[in-house]
Amino acid sequence: MKQIKVEELVTDAHTQISAAMKNSVKFQDVTHQHDVWHGAKSIARKIKKASRLRENRVLQSWLPSIRNHFWFSSKTSNRDDVRMKATFLGILHHIVDEHEWVFGTDGRPGKCAHEELQDAERTKRWLKKGSVPHKTLATELTARRFLNNLKYYKNFRHTGILESFNNHLLMYAPKRHSYGYVGFTIRNKLAVIDHNYHADRRQATQVDGTPRFQCKYSKSTGRFSAQPLMEQKSYGYLPELMGLIFLQRANTTGPLNQQVPMKENDPKRIHPRISLLPRPPIQELIKCHKSRFEPSN
Repeated sequence: MKQIKVEELVTDAHTQISAAMKNSVKFQDVTHQHDVWHGAKSIARKIKKASRLRENRVLQSWLPSIRNHFWFSSKTSNRDDVRMKATFLGILHHIVDEHEWVFGTDGRPGKCAHEELQDAERTKRWLKKGSVPHKTLATELTARRFLNNLKYYKNFRHTGILESFNNHLLMYAPKRHSYGYVGFTIRNKLAVIDHNYHADRRQATQVDGTPRFQCKYSKSTGRFSAQPLMEQKSYGYLPELMGLIFLQRANTTGPLNQQVPMKENDPKRIHPRISLLPRPPIQELIKCHKSRFEPSN
């Protein structure tokens, strides 16, 4: 079996994972990056909490823009955390209608990347520089821990495809049910076949050829948005899969209810119980048992 050399690992921003990747000699040659989607979601959660105060309610309208700007800053950082920091903190100038500034955090003059804005098209009002909501936003975005973690987003990595597959897997193996090792493995394989077969589906269209969309509501932002509606699944692989199943049964001797030997990689071979300690006799446990309602000696 060929070994796979892991050069980069993308995870969420769990502190224990970051500590293990940073302090373990085993992972010293592995680049660790955080999922930019989780990072943007974390920022939005902090700003939403701050905007619950009466004086900061204006930040609610800016929340989607700040979250999208974090995504943009990571995408255009060119794997440079200093550049990403300078780009992202530019939102503190943009939000007060200041689109060019003398010095950014990287020591160079700063400028917004957008085109000239039209006041007639604006739906959000600018903040006043030095106001309470502006200071609150600056406090959240310039926190030392947050700025130190920006280096984990400079490569613009996200696990969107994996998240989509994990959600898709729930169709085949819902969490409300328990499965044996063989059954769960088969359900995973069916989910993989379904996912890969329909991964390149195109967007559905109207009769006149215009793309179709569906309306979706987000509880986190409290907004409706239009999302592309994909073509219906065809499941064209099912006839071939059924043929392989019947062929396998025809070539297998014995009844359907015959005992199948346990595979070498079955988890039950590791240990039959959660505890790795030997189970003591039940009589010994009964002697040691003492109710909390019994009077102490």
